[in-house]
Parts: sequence; structure tokens; C-alpha cells
Amino acid sequence: MIIKKCPICKIEFKGNKRKVYCSKKCYKQHKSDWAKSHRQYYNNAVKKWRKQNHKKELMRIRLREKNIKIKVMTHYSNGQPICACCGESLLGFLTIDHINGCGSKHRKELGGNGTKLYRWLIRNNYPKGYQVLCYNCNCGRDKNGGICPHKSMNNLPQDLNSSQTINN
Repeated sequence: MIIKKCPICKIEFKGNKRKVYCSKKCYKQHKSDWAKSHRQYYNNAVKKWRKQNHKKELMRIRLREKNIKIKVMTHYSNGQPICACCGESLLGFLTIDHINGCGSKHRKELGGNGTKLYRWLIRNNYPKGYQVLCYNCNCGRDKNGGICPHKSMNNLPQDLNSSQTINN
């Protein structure tokens, strides 16, 4: 073992010939400083890597976004992601519903899609006022004055509750 001095924090530490930094924190700081001072080189290297690994990068991003969605859906469903109205459990159909409405306004404020909303929910410690609904129930609430058609159908008289059409 050799006594070395960390170039970032100037602390002496025991290390071998290859070890330059005293900790992962100092190593990450060095990488960050290097990237800032070599911005153009770094940007070109990143672009080149992304071009060469386009499909791999897309798969990585999709997996990360799917995991974020699962995390949010699991929290607001108290365990298994499931629609609060009809019980749908296929993740591709599930969305976050603003219980008091104003969902599109909130999405516009965040500037984007569902992933930005999911990240916002995580950053803000899962605030109240949201629930998991399937896309049909979410759109149905929007078109039906805040009440899902499943629930309003249950309040109709039995003869009007059937899915048969009436021919005049």
C-alpha cells in the first residue's frame, strides 16, 4: 500500500498504484469536472455512443420509464396496480387520474407526457388527490361529468342498464 493524496479533496489515503481518488464521491466529482471542462468532446462522444447503441439505449429508457410507472401505480393502488373503478390490471391500460379534475392543465404545466407526471409524483412524495384508473374509466369520467360510466350505469333502472340498442 502506498500513501496518496486525493486530487479532489486533498485527503491522504492508502491505495495501490491504480487508485487515484479516496472515494467514489471524489471520483464522480472528477468525472463531472472533466465533462464540464471538455463539454464539446464529451457531447460528441455521447452522441457517437448513442448512435452506435440506439436500440440498446431505447430499450434502457423504456425499461426505466416502465419501472417508474410501476412504482407510481403500485403506490396509488396500495400494492398491485389495478383500476380503482373496474379492476383492470394490465399495466398498458392504466393511467393516473386527477381525482378533482384539471389533469390536462397539470400535464401542460409539467410540459409533457405521463412519465413527467410520474416523476413529479415521486419527487413530491406521492401527494393525495390521485388514483389509478384504466384509460376507459379515465376518459369516461372526463366525458361524463366526473362520474365513470360504470358507476352511472349502476344507478340506472334495470331495463335501461342493458347494452341492447333501442330501434325506433
